[in-house]
Amino acid sequence: MRPSNLVFAAVGLLSTFATAQLEFNVDDPASIKDATKVVAAGLREWYTGDKPGDVPGNLPDPYYWWLCGAMMNSFIDYWYYTGDDTYNKIVQQAMVHQIGIPRAFMPENQTKTLGNDDQAFWGMAAMSAAENKLPDVEGEMSWLSLAIAVFNTQVPRWNPETCGGGLNWQIFRFNPGFDYKNTISNGCFFNIAARLAKYTGNETYVEWAEKAWDWHTVLVSSAQITTSLMVPVRDKTARKRTTSNGPTTLESTWRVPQPCGTCQKRRVIRNEQADGESAWAALSTVPTSFSNSKEPQTS
Repeated sequence: MRPSNLVFAAVGLLSTFATAQLEFNVDDPASIKDATKVVAAGLREWYTGDKPGDVPGNLPDPYYWWLCGAMMNSFIDYWYYTGDDTYNKIVQQAMVHQIGIPRAFMPENQTKTLGNDDQAFWGMAAMSAAENKLPDVEGEMSWLSLAIAVFNTQVPRWNPETCGGGLNWQIFRFNPGFDYKNTISNGCFFNIAARLAKYTGNETYVEWAEKAWDWHTVLVSSAQITTSLMVPVRDKTARKRTTSNGPTTLESTWRVPQPCGTCQKRRVIRNEQADGESAWAALSTVPTSFSNSKEPQTS
């Protein structure tokens, strides 16, 4: 059974009071569902995108666009595990509204800050919708088609010119952070590729998942990235950046605490396909503790 994203989304969005009062019996499915219902309802209170005059798929300030993608993923998991479809309509509305042009979760109103990780959070939500059989919206792209579209737009962004490969953090060169490569962007890419491999049986997705994982493990083993998992890159076109340890060494830490978890969720897929003989099992050796520190400076 896939671990739910509901708790991940709720931790950042629910009040301390609400979470502090939550009690349940881990051995009682009904108790777990009752508690999850409370969390989902609390999460729902933060979403305003379905209100008149607001934008479906957006959260109010100061919350970021990718967080709303994680929220929709959480509601999909909630429905799958509990059978409660209370939030399905707002999920469908939000995800359709944020498809954008190209039709791969790239809305124009996010262009100035659109990272590969941001796009991928919505792609992972679409993948969850496909896996869990959330009904497609009539006249719109299927959830599977959307997840594939995200994958297809990210593959050409694989950048072997710096650090031997990987996706840059930002999609557009004019955005601060384009000259960084981080694990959450590449972990999400791996996540989507691995899940598409499992869902479709298409070896192309297997090849890209393995390529992403191999690139990541090489960087880890060479100590070019550590638990903070943010690598500045430098070439003729990337903005130059000076660090005490060289141009491909860690400069600062990142405040997203789940990148290795994003990878670990998918490591079992290739193991299942290869009867447990895949190198992906080695993923459990990657550090999973992260320090919250400053975002990379862009000046």
